[in-house]
Amino acid sequence: PHEDRCCPCSSCGVCKQAPIKDARHRGRTTVLVGDGVSDVKAALLADVVFAKDALAAWCAAHGVAHTPFSTLADVHAALGLGD
Repeated sequence: PHEDRCCPCSSCGVCKQAPIKDARHRGRTTVLVGDGVSDVKAALLADVVFAKDALAAWCAAHGVAHTPFSTLADVHAALGLGD
């Protein structure tokens, strides 16, 4: 459902950059919750990144600011969302 026709990489099943670019264009703060290499390009664009597994390792190795998480409950709590 989300594709970025300008993206030279078509290796991802769903372009995760497209909704982030769209949200930023509309002035929204963007949050990415990811765990794999298919999330890397989106992590470079997002305002806030929650990462685990391969994405967390990549972010750490490349100096991309991120918040590690184990479960979505961790993300929920970090965002200060109520029960």
